[in-house]
Amino acid sequence: MTQRSAACLFALNALFISSANVDQISAQMTSATGARRITLGVIESADWRRGVSSTSSMRGTLFGIEEAQRTAAMFGWDLVVVRSPDSLNTSAAIQELTRGGPTALIGDLREVRVVPNASGSSPLVFDIGRSAEARSDDGADVRFHLLPPPDSVLAWHPSLVRYGAGQLNERYRRRFGVEMDEPAWAAWIAVKILVDAVLKTGSSDPRVLELFLLDGASFDGHKGVPLFFDPRKRELVQPLFPPSGESEAR
Repeated sequence: MTQRSAACLFALNALFISSANVDQISAQMTSATGARRITLGVIESADWRRGVSSTSSMRGTLFGIEEAQRTAAMFGWDLVVVRSPDSLNTSAAIQELTRGGPTALIGDLREVRVVPNASGSSPLVFDIGRSAEARSDDGADVRFHLLPPPDSVLAWHPSLVRYGAGQLNERYRRRFGVEMDEPAWAAWIAVKILVDAVLKTGSSDPRVLELFLLDGASFDGHKGVPLFFDPRKRELVQPLFPPSGESEAR
């Protein structure tokens, strides 16, 4: 493990709480300070320290949480982050985290489908992985996808400078000493969208937030145009860039 990865792991361990406490955490709608609560469950890849994409995703998740916690606090909200035991596979981790009734889950979920919960109590699910398959619009999968289907274009590049992208890239570079790539941006924007949606609706109820996201809600991802979810495929509609950067965004 590199020094940077070790530092990221230390920060994650300090920031997250164990899913063993998720029932107690989620049962409390307000914190000791009186702030309202947003509970985010993070699903980690078991080998995230070894894979470049997984490491970037976890850095981006941490970065997004750190920035979103400061934003949420200004408006009287606490963002509490929970993670499942490393021993669980992705499907088991989803079940474990869902048990406590979190507001949302985030992770690289391209290997699983998340079906609607008959009870209507499912959390929002943000998939930050780039799937190898085209997405269906049959309503059988409730994930919100932050990255496009397979293609030669990217959702983010460290050379982007316009519309606040340069400042975002610089903040990330200062925090981790590496460039912000596509997996890191996807994780960052997922957390930002969650907290922005809570602040705009005034609710941390997953059903309220889901309807808001599917009804044309837009968000700033530092790309020059508002980003929003296609209500059929739940895929983020956004400018995409060639591997060389922003010169030919489409």
